[in-house]
Amino acid sequence: MFMSWSSNTVRNMMMLATATIFLLSMSAFLWDSTVSVTVYKYNPSLKIDHNGEQFLSYLPHSGLSNQRTELENALLLASYLNRTLILPPAFLGHIRGWQPKDNLFNYLESLTKPQPWWNRCSDKLGLADGPCHTKDTYATVPWEFLHSSINDIGVPVRSIRQISLAKTKAMLTLTDDEVYVHHDNTMYSWRLCDKPKEQCPELNAGTGHVYEQQWTIEDLQAIDKPLLHLQGIFGTGRVSVSRPEHLALRTKIRQSLIYRNLAMGQVTDNIAKQLGGKQRYFSIHVRMGDHQFLGGLQKHLDEQIAFLEKSLVDAGNPTTSSCETEEYKIYVATDAKDPRISPELAPIFSRFPCAKVLGDYIDLLSPLDAEVDTFQPPQKTIIRFLIPIIDAMVAGNAKNFMGTPGSTFSAYIRRLHSAYAPSKYQP
Repeated sequence: MFMSWSSNTVRNMMMLATATIFLLSMSAFLWDSTVSVTVYKYNPSLKIDHNGEQFLSYLPHSGLSNQRTELENALLLASYLNRTLILPPAFLGHIRGWQPKDNLFNYLESLTKPQPWWNRCSDKLGLADGPCHTKDTYATVPWEFLHSSINDIGVPVRSIRQISLAKTKAMLTLTDDEVYVHHDNTMYSWRLCDKPKEQCPELNAGTGHVYEQQWTIEDLQAIDKPLLHLQGIFGTGRVSVSRPEHLALRTKIRQSLIYRNLAMGQVTDNIAKQLGGKQRYFSIHVRMGDHQFLGGLQKHLDEQIAFLEKSLVDAGNPTTSSCETEEYKIYVATDAKDPRISPELAPIFSRFPCAKVLGDYIDLLSPLDAEVDTFQPPQKTIIRFLIPIIDAMVAGNAKNFMGTPGSTFSAYIRRLHSAYAPSKYQP
């Protein structure tokens, strides 16, 4: 049955619809022409009164050891300049090195910008989706996850997870005029001298790098902007440390930038027990992942074999003992993909067939995945990103350690070894 309408009813309904449309159009026009328009258009956040607080930010790059060098320099600079450090996350896995102009900024922003499909990647079943696998070469984590005592240094820090100048300005409610951005021409564009200009040494003297400019603390203090952003600050000689108070600060920073994490510490303890206990084994680090270390590899291996032999003899452990009866074991930390079948490492395992590598204890690493939610982007497992860290921690807990010359990773293990020594080690 169909309902019929009279012509008058239809005409009245059409007039009512026309009037409604007219009134809605007029109200929309009036709304946009009155003060109420601010409800719908962008309303900037209220300006934050920082009470004179100023900020320092920088861009990280390259491997984790290089990033830690950058962090050390950033903490020194923030203290020298009395600025709060805007701390980017630590990147684990593989990210690119230094890049000129705005390329590095754009690259890091793309890596840390949350994507809509990240929510799907939180579901382990969703990890089979294509986009989730495009982010499996790296992961970010707050530096506090790796170094729980970083906030004890005394340098004020604000950690961020997304690297974006626009986001940082919005967080601090700063305008473009309140930000000073320094663009580097080269990776080693400048270095900082912590003395008065007339007392600064000749540029590049003893730094190991060729810097284009030399700044003083006063030069940077003269930049009277709430936010000072530096593009890159890598280099062990980038920020000089000569004043007694600066030397004390650097010591405190380095003591705080030792791996301290409950889950990683427990895994390291379990592996050390398999090796006979902390201080009951000897370790070496063989760096060979980069081509620059392959040229002198054979010479370094010969030196490391001699080091291990002497360590065993000095400990009263005969170098001819069987794996079952040896008192001190040997641990080999390395970035080789498969150490036991690596032809370059064959001399080590030929001379010390009982030597252990992290792969021998892979079943002990599973507790690390309890920390998976701390990492971004979402990951099914984070173990692969923490393997180099556990490798360093195990090597650092040895009685004696020898690394690869020129390797920042080896240099950091030596720092761990010193910090983990019985007189200094704190569980």
